[in-house]
Amino acid sequence: MSTRQTLYLLMVLVAAALGGRFWAVGNYERWENALSTHKEKDKQIFESVEDLVVRRSKFSIADGEQGFLTHFQKQAHNARMGSVTTKPKSRERSGWVDKTFTIEFEKEDARFRRSQIVNFLFNAEGLVPRMRTTSLSLRPASGGKRSKQIPSGAEREDDWRITDLVLTQRSPRSKN
Repeated sequence: MSTRQTLYLLMVLVAAALGGRFWAVGNYERWENALSTHKEKDKQIFESVEDLVVRRSKFSIADGEQGFLTHFQKQAHNARMGSVTTKPKSRERSGWVDKTFTIEFEKEDARFRRSQIVNFLFNAEGLVPRMRTTSLSLRPASGGKRSKQIPSGAEREDDWRITDLVLTQRSPRSKN
């Protein structure tokens, strides 16, 4: 082999090595991007699974009247509102079933702060699918039983009495 042929062969090998290097670097960057994207997606999936596990642990599983009673008692206990009793009613319509729960507190003159009421309602509605507050009547606890007047001034108490609380769950009717 002549020196000229050897030179051409070496130039072809150098060009092939450069082409191979550019190909490898391009693929390596693409593989690195795919790996980092995959890790981010795995992290998002893991966080979603953790969120669902937490939500499911708080979810009220029982669908019967006893399950709802337990759910409302637990939420009242968590909000430090004492014991509650429920009076369930069910009404069927053409396409859905309404389950209505009238909530009554054990102590007739029970006083609650707004934060307790909000906590109870948020968890009572939020942890049961399609549960909504349909009736809520409050009156200030500082007045008499018939008083609806709110005391004026910045130093008034944040105590309220719940006179009427009704929650309703509307579910589609099963086609059996």
